[in-house]
Amino acid sequence: MKIFHRYILSEFLKLLALTMILFLTIFLLVEFVDKIDSIMSKKVRAEEAFVYLLYKIPALVNLITPIAVLMATTLTLGILSRHSEITAIKAGGTSIIKVTTPLLLCSVLISFCVILINEAVAPVTNERALAIENRWQNKGPSANMGSEGVWLKNNSGIYNIKKIDIDNNTIEGITFYSIKDPFKSFKADTRITALSAVWAGGSWRAGVARLNRFTEGGGIEESVEIGYNFTELSPPGELDISGTDRGQEDMGYLELKKNIAELKEEGYNTDKFTVDLYGRFSFPLVNIIMVLIGIPFALRPGRHGGIADGIAVSVVIAFSFWIVFAIARSLGQSGVLPPIIAAGFPDLLFVAIGVYLFTYVKQ
Repeated sequence: MKIFHRYILSEFLKLLALTMILFLTIFLLVEFVDKIDSIMSKKVRAEEAFVYLLYKIPALVNLITPIAVLMATTLTLGILSRHSEITAIKAGGTSIIKVTTPLLLCSVLISFCVILINEAVAPVTNERALAIENRWQNKGPSANMGSEGVWLKNNSGIYNIKKIDIDNNTIEGITFYSIKDPFKSFKADTRITALSAVWAGGSWRAGVARLNRFTEGGGIEESVEIGYNFTELSPPGELDISGTDRGQEDMGYLELKKNIAELKEEGYNTDKFTVDLYGRFSFPLVNIIMVLIGIPFALRPGRHGGIADGIAVSVVIAFSFWIVFAIARSLGQSGVLPPIIAAGFPDLLFVAIGVYLFTYVKQ
């Protein structure tokens, strides 16, 4: 590696470390303020609150790395350009592509590291952070949304639910085991299953439900009921969903892929989770795209490479990507776009923008 390559890379890594620390601090402060009421009312020990915030860091790394990489790129090249150091390097016969190659290669490594963190570290730390939060809220063992679904218990029996969508007041893949005293016995007298139910008229209503009643002699009486109401199941706002959709989002790639396959076999719509599955790769790759976009912005004609200018440009570009990503994700989850297009479109759009802007950079 040439001397100027090492110099540019070292400046980039210094600024990347500073911006990562800055954004981590901001997001952790926001998280702390959001939880301050629970912390104060439950008299949570300072050490426990500190550990909770530490467990939130791996998930935040995935979120803030793109803007940190973009800001480090624009500041590094912008400051060098402002001090005419880029001009001096170009005068020595080195093209901009060669000058910025270390930044692009570094962004590839960063994306790979983020994918590893999302797969191996974040699911574990998210689960531990959730366990701490549940203790603050005096919750028992959380409803754990995995390949087996959510398990909820009340005075009438035990529910198993595959998918809960509180925003649309719907649940899918319901199995209810009617038990006379579910807190002492696990002997069910009736099993009721339904593909889906909607919150309407003060209860969860399934269009069609299958009932299996277990007789004293060990037999099973089967029946079908149209318009069945799960009257004992809590309303949408009172369901313990601490481990449902949120748990799906916190799964690693392999676990989520397995969960989606099982849900598909049972006939459930998995678009929402398939978009997130593809997003496990498409979002970390944004780090490469942010470098590609940051280079032409930092090296645009004129002496615009100030720190404030670089920060402003980075924030605008990063938030623009987040908006496009959120819209595409929403369209994919609602079935308007195929999941792979919903997950990949933001990346492709910003790659095209980066390549287009790069053509205006004087080599």
